Amino acid sequence: MELSICTTFAKERTLEEVIALAKQLNINAIEIWNGHIDEFIKRNRCTTSELKRYLDKQRIFCSAIAPYFDFSEENKIKESIVEAEIIVEYAKALDCKIIRTFLGRKPSRSINSWEWERCIEALKYITSKVKDSDICFAIETHNEQPSDTSESILYVLEKVNSSNLKVIFDGFNFHIDSKDMMKEYWKLKDNIIHYHLKNYIWKNKIPTALDKGDVDFTYIIREAMKNECYMSFEYFCANPSRLILDSVKWIEKLKE
Repeated sequence: MELSICTTFAKERTLEEVIALAKQLNINAIEIWNGHIDEFIKRNRCTTSELKRYLDKQRIFCSAIAPYFDFSEENKIKESIVEAEIIVEYAKALDCKIIRTFLGRKPSRSINSWEWERCIEALKYITSKVKDSDICFAIETHNEQPSDTSESILYVLEKVNSSNLKVIFDGFNFHIDSKDMMKEYWKLKDNIIHYHLKNYIWKNKIPTALDKGDVDFTYIIREAMKNECYMSFEYFCANPSRLILDSVKWIEKLKE
C-alpha cells in the first residue's frame, strides 16, 4: 500500500503547486484531476509525454486520473464517452492504471431502468477500449450518486462483466448516507483496487485526521497494507496539509 493525494481539492491551484504539497508531505503519488492535466498541457504547450517526463523528474507517480463522468443522464453520455476515450490516452501516456469513474449525479434510488441500461451500455463500451490493457475504470463509492450502495455497484459490475471495471472505495461517503461502512466494504472488497481517505465530524462538517473523526479506518488500512494499492487523501478544505500529515503519522503507527 502506498499513499497518494487526490488533486480534486485544489482545482484553483496549478498541478505544480499540488505536487509541491505532496513532496512537502513526503508523498510520492497524486491522483490527478483531468482538469489539471488539461491546464498543464495548455499552459506549457506540451504533450502528455512531456507531462510524464515532468512527473518523473519530480519523482511523482500518477496513481489515478479523476474525471467527472455522467453515464446516466442522456444528454451527458456522449460527452462522457468522448472524455473517457481521451483519458484512456492520458492514462497510457502517464503509465496510470486507474481511471476514477462516476456514474452520474443522482442517487441510485432515483435511477430508472432506462438510465441503468444506458449507463451499463456506456460502461461496456468504454471498458472495451481498454480490454487488452491493465487500465481499469474504477467506480467510486459516492453518496447521492448511482454508486451510493454496494448493491447498485455490484449490479453494475455484474451487468458490465469486465475485468477492466473495478471499485474505488471511499468509505466515508457511506457514513454520510448513514450506512455502515464496514458492511459495504465486505460486500465490495474483492473488487476494490484503490481507496479514498478522509474523515470528518460530519454533524458539524469539520474535517479531521483519519484517527479523529466519525469513522474508524483502522481495519481497512491494515488490510490495504497487505496489498499493492494506493490510498488517496481527498480532503476538501483550503489547507489539508496538517490533516494529511497527522493522518500519515497515525498510519505509520499502525505499521508498528
